[in-house]
Amino acid sequence: MAIDRTEFAKECVRQAIRFGVNLHYMLAVAQLRSGIGDQVQDNLFGPFRLRQTEWDANRNDDQFDLHFSSAQISDPFRQCAVFGLMAHHAFDSFVSRENRNPSARELYLQQWSDATSATLTADFQKAVGDTAALVGPAADAVLDDPQLASRTIGNVDRQGSAQTDSSPVQKTGSRPALSSPPTPAEPNSHPPQLAAALAPPATAPNPALPPTGAGLPLIQAGLQNVCQQLGVKAAEIWAIIFTETDPPYGGFWGDGRPQILFERHIFSRLTNHRFDQTHPSISSPTPGGYGASGAHQYARLAEATQLDETAALQAASWGIGQTLGENYHEVGFVTPQEMAKQMYYSEDQQLLAAAREILSSHIAGALATHDWKAFASIYNGPTYAKNNYDSHLQSWYAKLVNGGLPDLTVRSAQIYLMYLGYEPSTIDGMWGQRTQGALNAYQAKVGLPLTDHVDAQTFAKLMKDGQAAIQKPVPVA
Repeated sequence: MAIDRTEFAKECVRQAIRFGVNLHYMLAVAQLRSGIGDQVQDNLFGPFRLRQTEWDANRNDDQFDLHFSSAQISDPFRQCAVFGLMAHHAFDSFVSRENRNPSARELYLQQWSDATSATLTADFQKAVGDTAALVGPAADAVLDDPQLASRTIGNVDRQGSAQTDSSPVQKTGSRPALSSPPTPAEPNSHPPQLAAALAPPATAPNPALPPTGAGLPLIQAGLQNVCQQLGVKAAEIWAIIFTETDPPYGGFWGDGRPQILFERHIFSRLTNHRFDQTHPSISSPTPGGYGASGAHQYARLAEATQLDETAALQAASWGIGQTLGENYHEVGFVTPQEMAKQMYYSEDQQLLAAAREILSSHIAGALATHDWKAFASIYNGPTYAKNNYDSHLQSWYAKLVNGGLPDLTVRSAQIYLMYLGYEPSTIDGMWGQRTQGALNAYQAKVGLPLTDHVDAQTFAKLMKDGQAAIQKPVPVA
């Protein structure tokens, strides 16, 4: 029976989230090895062409609550889960040995060392291109639906029937490994839907600065994924988010662009001080001179991109965790341009980049044990004490533990309301008078019943309208 490529891609999304594996890598491997087919050839089974010995060695894993029978090797959706686990282990093995991220080709050879051929790189590039159109729709379908995103194939009962496991994966402890390898795709080779969402208008001064993006709010699957990778609970993550972001504390501004902070001293260093005399407001050996947040930071970034695009993107801190663009390789991206575009896509991507930076800096343990000074000295830098960064982290953590964590549905609604020009106060995931007032105003405008909570009908309409609002071109500066 032929494999439904659309449904297969959705399952790859779910398992990529579960195991911290690059989605496009999973799809490209299945395309490369079988054309995403389920036929048996030379004792190799299913879309990933697994040997029975490979399947049997990986079909049971207590850490990820993975338990399949030997006979289920031909099931393409169960193969997604087992291959996700195999890629996860291969990635960790490579990083442990090489102390860096693998490329997609290197990860593939880590999994199948006998697969070397003169055309492997070209074949893999073709497989990436052949599956590009599957990535965007599958990710949208799964990541826009938290229930769908968390519905992963789990264990089997004693009769061998599939059970659905929606419980979080327990992955504890910190490791130097980053979670997802960069794909071999060129910086601008995005899935069509994502490319359309990120494309700048004709009036934009530089394609590295798309005016809008997908602007997707954080979902439970993305938060759980990061918590599991870092070995921490949600309160620690939220403490970082509230400390790093400016009010209203979201990863995006009201126009759909990510929160950024442009660092003139980093741009100066990366450009060998070439522009210090002619452009001192954006290029200086000394930190500071930030000015207002929001549009002003994009004006500074736009000016810098006209001088040196790559250095400019590296000199900005991005999104919900304010990950520095200079660390693009350490957090799993091929180029700073690719990182910037993914920061436009979703808060999940923003938070995952922050988690990778924490892992690569070996400070997940400090975060887990609430050694705020040790964490701050690396994540914020040696001058953290001047801004009381450690105290802010500690204070936010205490507030979150004692006062409750953000509700992600409420928080998503707040972000979409912000995109539409309403004012729900802060993006804090807390239901209050300002949020209810903004929601009721929206409901009245679109002809929906007024409610005292975010009901499913309102949320579906709000999400659609909010996404449409930020697809409209806005000025870069």
